[in-house]
Amino acid sequence: FDRNVSWSSRKHYLSSWCSDNCSRGFLIETTESLPDACETWKRLSVLEGLEPLDATYRTAPFSNNILKLLRPADVICFASDKLDLDYFHLGLLVKIDGELELFHASKSLGSIAFENLQGFCERTQCSRISVYRVPIKNDISSE
Repeated sequence: FDRNVSWSSRKHYLSSWCSDNCSRGFLIETTESLPDACETWKRLSVLEGLEPLDATYRTAPFSNNILKLLRPADVICFASDKLDLDYFHLGLLVKIDGELELFHASKSLGSIAFENLQGFCERTQCSRISVYRVPIKNDISSE
């Protein structure tokens, strides 16, 4: 595991980062369990200085109906409408006062923020997401 990562060798696109972390066992892709999930293919080329990258990943429509399928600690990736970009943002779900909140670095607020997941999707006009779960031994979330 190389901890010295240069700009040219790092994972610049989230689909690549997620795929790599799934193959290492750090994440489990759970998007396929969401209603109307589908596979997406894009040629990622938004970053100057990088060779285009062909990416295949799953997304599902965001709706209130999927909230009950999400868990605290899920990693949520927000799909981009740009033809040459996979995702525009990512965050971690946390439960605050019984509600799922998005914990993320907010560019508009200039800080780390907690934000209602549905509110974030409405504000950013995000219609599709991908969900990744951190594997937990002795999972007690279903108790």
